[in-house]
Amino acid sequence: MYGVPIHSENKIITKDDLIEIFNKINEEVEKCRKINAQEKAENEKLSYEYQKWTMWNYSDHVRWMVDYYDNRQVSYDDYQSFLTVFKNQAYAIKWIHVYCSVSYGIKNEGSHEVEHINNNITINIREDKFEVESSVSSKDPRMTEVYDFISQKINSAPPKMDRIVKQKELIIMKIGFALGLLPAIIVVFASIFIPQLHGFYNQHFYFFPLLILFLGFIFAIFLGGARTSKSYDKIIPKKYDRYDVNAHKSVYNDDLKTLSETSDVLIGHKSDIGTERRRIAEDEKRLTKIIPILLGVAAVMTLIAFFITR
Repeated sequence: MYGVPIHSENKIITKDDLIEIFNKINEEVEKCRKINAQEKAENEKLSYEYQKWTMWNYSDHVRWMVDYYDNRQVSYDDYQSFLTVFKNQAYAIKWIHVYCSVSYGIKNEGSHEVEHINNNITINIREDKFEVESSVSSKDPRMTEVYDFISQKINSAPPKMDRIVKQKELIIMKIGFALGLLPAIIVVFASIFIPQLHGFYNQHFYFFPLLILFLGFIFAIFLGGARTSKSYDKIIPKKYDRYDVNAHKSVYNDDLKTLSETSDVLIGHKSDIGTERRRIAEDEKRLTKIIPILLGVAAVMTLIAFFITR
């Protein structure tokens, strides 16, 4: 009997993952129905003693229940209707409850005895949790395949505590430095035409490249934080730390404990988290590549400035 809970802590479960799981449940139930129909046709003209069934007296019940953020609760018995709604309105869904029950009997030819098989799989899906409860017979290859598929899909899902989270400060600084380096070069180069600084650079020229790097990091704090922090605010939950008396406001820090103990199921308010993660990764990859180029530009501008201030 398969009844071990499937844990989803510290996992990112995408909309596509959910669709694959939903499709698997529906496909296996449809297979069961077809097998039952085929066996009915094969056994209808045989006396009971000579009948052979792998799905005798078959019955199933599959229900898809959806709780929306606008307080609607809708139950779907037709899978395609549910799937259409899920694909188009996943962002509006707060909770999904999936119930799948399959029962039948197994009868061998020449025997009057029937072995009864009862399977139940229940899935509760929220933005921060994916829970599976099951009671599946190991003698049922179709329902055990459903259980194993769900388990494999969840276990192979990427972790929330990945490099994007663990290297948050470094990534923000790299993105900010790449964005801040060009304006730093422009500002410092323009400053050599200010009479008061022209003479200073002539005597202390080594300050020119150092000032470019310094301003680059200063701009990084503002440009990198402004561009990336909003994305991180959606990815990492916050917890209350203290009240800043001087600033007259509460201070919140990243809550990595809650992050690692919950799931990110990309529905409802978390439907955009995948997009935010990709945006951070793409910005880091694209902007990090231009840092060496900008440093090269800074070196060239430094040489030009050297000759101008002589």
